[in-house]
Amino acid sequence: MYSFLCSCMKVQSFCPKSTFVFLNKAGPCCQNFRYYSGQDDTHYDVLEVKKNSSPKEIRSAFIRLSKEFHPDKNPKNPLLHDKFVQLNEAYSTLNDIDSRRNYDASLNLKEAKRRIFVYRTENPGTSERPEFWKDYYDFEAQMKKNEAIYIPKFLHKITQLSRAALVLVLIAVAAGAMALQVGSVFISKALPQEIMLTKEMEIAQNLMNAKNDAKKFGLQENIERFQKRFEESQHPPGTGV
Repeated sequence: MYSFLCSCMKVQSFCPKSTFVFLNKAGPCCQNFRYYSGQDDTHYDVLEVKKNSSPKEIRSAFIRLSKEFHPDKNPKNPLLHDKFVQLNEAYSTLNDIDSRRNYDASLNLKEAKRRIFVYRTENPGTSERPEFWKDYYDFEAQMKKNEAIYIPKFLHKITQLSRAALVLVLIAVAAGAMALQVGSVFISKALPQEIMLTKEMEIAQNLMNAKNDAKKFGLQENIERFQKRFEESQHPPGTGV
C-alpha cells in the first residue's frame, strides 16, 4: 500500500523514513493524501545535504528540489505545497550565517539531551556524575554564546564578496583618502596666498590715494594733511589725551 501511495503521487524520491500518509473515510484517493514530516527530520534532511555542506551545495540542492517539487507542477497535490514550504524554511535558515550557527547548536543540544536520557535509561544511577552532563552544559553554553553574539548584516555581505571586488573596494578607499589629502594641501596653500593678495591690493589702493592727493593738493597742504593724520594716529579719538 505504501509503494502504491508513493507511485500514485509520483514523488517516490520524496518519501523519507519518517514519512507516513493516512486516508480519509472516503477511501484511497490521491487527493486525500497529506504529508507529515517526522520530528527527527532536520533542515539538512529536507534539503538532502550533509551537515557540513557548503553554502554553495545548500543553494544548489534548494534550487534542484524547488524545481522538482514546485506546486505549479500539480496544484491539486497538497504534498508538493507542503514540501515546497519546508524547502523554503530550511533554506532560509541554513543560508544565513547566524541562523545556521544557532540551528546547529540547537541540534547539538537536542542530541546531547537525547544521549543523556538514553544513557540514564540503560544505566540508572551512573549519569548522576558530572562527566555525563559535560556535553549538555557545553552545548547549552555555546547556544547562549551564539545568541549573545551579533554580527551586522553588512559584514555578512562583505564576506561573500569575491577577492576582486574586495581589491576594488580597497583601491577606491585609498583613492578617496589620497584625494582628501591633496585637497587639504591645496586649501592650506591657497589661504596664505589669498591673504597676501588682499594685503597687496590694500597697499596699492593706499599708494593710489596718495598719488591722487599729491596731484589734488599743494605741497604745503599735503604736509599739513600728513601731520594731522600722524597726530591722529598717535592720539586716537576716545583716549582722552
